Amino acid sequence: RKNIHQRNENPSQTIPQTTLSVTSELDPATAFHKLQPASLSPTESVIESGTVSEQIPGKTVPPPNESVITEPEKSIEPKVEVVAGGDPEVLSPKSKEIETSRLSHSSSLSVLLGIARRDNIPRHWEIAKQPNGFFLILGASGSGKTETLKVIASEIHKFGVPCLIFDFHGDVVLEGAEDYILSHGPACTHGINPMELDSTDPADGGVYAQVNILLSMLKACIPSLGHRQWRVIKDVLNEAYDLAGINDRDPASWNRTPPTFGEVLNLLDHQLEDDTFSRSQKNIIESAYDAIARVFEHPIFDRGQQISIDDLLERSHRLNLVHLEEDIRFVVTDTLLRKLARALKAKGNIPVQPQNDFERFRLFVFVDEAKILSMGGKDRDASSAVLNTLATEYRKFGLGMVLASQMSDHFSNETKAQMATRLVLKPFDFAEAKKNAQDVNLTADDLIQLTGRGDGYLRLGTQSSPIRIQIIPLANRKE
Repeated sequence: RKNIHQRNENPSQTIPQTTLSVTSELDPATAFHKLQPASLSPTESVIESGTVSEQIPGKTVPPPNESVITEPEKSIEPKVEVVAGGDPEVLSPKSKEIETSRLSHSSSLSVLLGIARRDNIPRHWEIAKQPNGFFLILGASGSGKTETLKVIASEIHKFGVPCLIFDFHGDVVLEGAEDYILSHGPACTHGINPMELDSTDPADGGVYAQVNILLSMLKACIPSLGHRQWRVIKDVLNEAYDLAGINDRDPASWNRTPPTFGEVLNLLDHQLEDDTFSRSQKNIIESAYDAIARVFEHPIFDRGQQISIDDLLERSHRLNLVHLEEDIRFVVTDTLLRKLARALKAKGNIPVQPQNDFERFRLFVFVDEAKILSMGGKDRDASSAVLNTLATEYRKFGLGMVLASQMSDHFSNETKAQMATRLVLKPFDFAEAKKNAQDVNLTADDLIQLTGRGDGYLRLGTQSSPIRIQIIPLANRKE
């Protein structure tokens, strides 16, 4: 990062062009346009107020604290080559390479998303200009959610901020990121321990808080148990911590090695063999054991080597969870997000006025099919639900998030309210379109008319009118 910063402090340095090959899924017979922006020098750029950096001849980039007044009459008029019958808003497979000169700042994170269909101008996610680094992507299977995640993760990773991808389908591959395969098989070399305390802060951490977190997480996976079984599970969790020498009376004990799910099951086994328990009591214990055993016995919670949270904060990783059952995915993802939250909080607040995006962001988390974190239905809206906690409290600790799912209903109103940037892609049907349209101030009919993969409406910050854009896939980008 130091070298990058020094390299870009020289205003006379040549800044490389990014060459983009843009295609869509229109019939090859469809007419096409070719965008040919004027050749620009490295300093010929203007940054408009709002969201988009557009390259304009004759304009210079102002010093960091000076504003720019854009002169509309001097804005770029894209050169367009029209074939008879062409639609003025689309780019077809016959479009040639588009060259755009992107100003490269060592301190400013700007993610090229795609091309605006109304004017063929590249559109960027200029994160520092938004209230936060939270991005919500909605769309049906095949609409381009995964490709959009890859596009954003790739640019943020190249910029130098660590990315952590929770990949539930095995297809959000990030070049340069370290991969962890999480499964029951021998290919999985690292595990996690959900019983490790999320917080060792005497004000809000400890055993009592952790047991309640575990119970909430387990109830999302196992909603059918009665209150007597949950009482047994709560008591045995507390007993496991006590036997490990960890208790709320002694905060110094909170740093000791925590118990494991396997040890909790062993305690329940001992109770079933204890003749001092009545037959009816043993029936309750047995039903509690059977309910949690499927989760607690999974090998991912019994690995000798744990996933290092420090490593996840240091460099980019992809967690491949495709081989895990849905309830295990939920426990793993929920646990890791809580551990990451604890680690970010321990680093303290980011500066009130960050000097650059390296100060503003410590980690970007990507979750494809984030509905996994909405298991249990009602827990989605609880203030203690992990996404709600991260969205409302962790921007000040340097967290960015990009969340993708099929429907708006998969997220709580609390989480959605914090999503400064939103992209809505093609829905599955009209009912889904009605639910998703409100997130970009459109109608269901607007979304139904979206045509293919990567075609969607982008809304940035408080912008009232969304922009229809075509996401540029990674395969069509050339540096």
